[in-house]
Amino acid sequence: MVDDRKPTCGSFQHRWEQLLADEPQRGRAALQEAYRHASEAYPDECCGFILASGQVHRAVNNQDVLHAEDPIRWPRSARDAYSLAPADLYRLGLSFLGADPAIIVYHSHPDVGAYFSEKDAADALYEGKPIYDVDYLVVDVRQTLPKGAKLFRFLDSAFTCVWSEEL
Repeated sequence: MVDDRKPTCGSFQHRWEQLLADEPQRGRAALQEAYRHASEAYPDECCGFILASGQVHRAVNNQDVLHAEDPIRWPRSARDAYSLAPADLYRLGLSFLGADPAIIVYHSHPDVGAYFSEKDAADALYEGKPIYDVDYLVVDVRQTLPKGAKLFRFLDSAFTCVWSEEL
């Protein structure tokens, strides 16, 4: 299979926009699934990832497990943080070896808006560089209702909002 993605600045840029343009029904369906996941997980944060095909993988938010094991090291609960469960991290990593890699890691922000927090950025980087070659979608969910989302991409050594939607 030929990989026709075009690398830009070390990243396959505009994959989400390409999915929405080339396969709008799949792109919208993936976004709707992320919105549903955020609604169902409320008041906790949800997390998962979207593959290049538009398939959505709902991950388990392991944050409460980490918090219960060591509240000093992991002071936040799933109400205001997320951590993909080990099996989901494994599946995410495997996706990069196949024909349908993850292009987006998503999570929700219950009742605080869609923004890429300092903690989100710190968790996505290792030694100042992205851990995964993905964009990050943050879903704004309030009182179980999705209000929109913003997509963040690592550009020029910072995460920048490159796409947004309000509902």
